[in-house]
Amino acid sequence: MFFILGARDRTIEVASGYFLCPTCRQLRRYVRKRLARYFTLYFLPVFQLEALGEVIQCQTCQSTFRAEDIERVARLVTEADLLKVVKAELQRGLPLHRLQRRLADDGLARDEISRIMEQASPGQRRTCPNCQFSYVASIRYCTNCGSALSASTSRPALEPPD
Repeated sequence: MFFILGARDRTIEVASGYFLCPTCRQLRRYVRKRLARYFTLYFLPVFQLEALGEVIQCQTCQSTFRAEDIERVARLVTEADLLKVVKAELQRGLPLHRLQRRLADDGLARDEISRIMEQASPGQRRTCPNCQFSYVASIRYCTNCGSALSASTSRPALEPPD
């Protein structure tokens, strides 16, 4: 009888979140992965032979770092930290759609962006009569064209204007 025996490395995702990526030098989404070597029988993993460690992979640049190095060099960011950054950007006058696009470029999922944007700007919004950009209620003038903003009675969708 012929048996096909061997060993194969497996990667298992164990966590995700945000961190300050050393390569991108920006706030990025990460996935934490556990690496292990498994004994295989007919190419199917049967049991773990050895643990190889954990890595953190940036979801934007795909750079991979050893977990212990990242915890020493870069700070893992909680959702509360991310919310503080988003609120600060909105208070500085960044239009809602531009911040939404920036978060999407950073690798955040659409539902995460919507949730964070709703938490960061829960009140009434203001809209520019010229460019139709939306801002938080504390902003008085459009940072794009300089026009005075009018108060919106309805909450505009978080999509970029045409």
